[in-house]
Amino acid sequence: MLAKCANHSCAAKFMYLHEGALFSVESGSGVPKSGLLNGFEYAGTFRSFQYFWLCSRCCKTMTLRVEGERVVAVHKPWSIAVTEAYVAKAA
Repeated sequence: MLAKCANHSCAAKFMYLHEGALFSVESGSGVPKSGLLNGFEYAGTFRSFQYFWLCSRCCKTMTLRVEGERVVAVHKPWSIAVTEAYVAKAA
């Protein structure tokens, strides 16, 4: 269940799907498996998904990146350039 913004520096609480950006990250080995499930034989590749949310403020300048087993919020490359240009102009 989603509780708050995936940006660890942000305290925004998840309230509505239409606010911010929802991300689905696929996890799992992707290794073919077979066996019995509820009396039925199955075979296939099984994966699971984790869901993350960035609030409407953070999703304007950030996105999510998978780093090994972790998912981290990072600044979008263009937002860094815009911020640096804005700071340089103000100086």
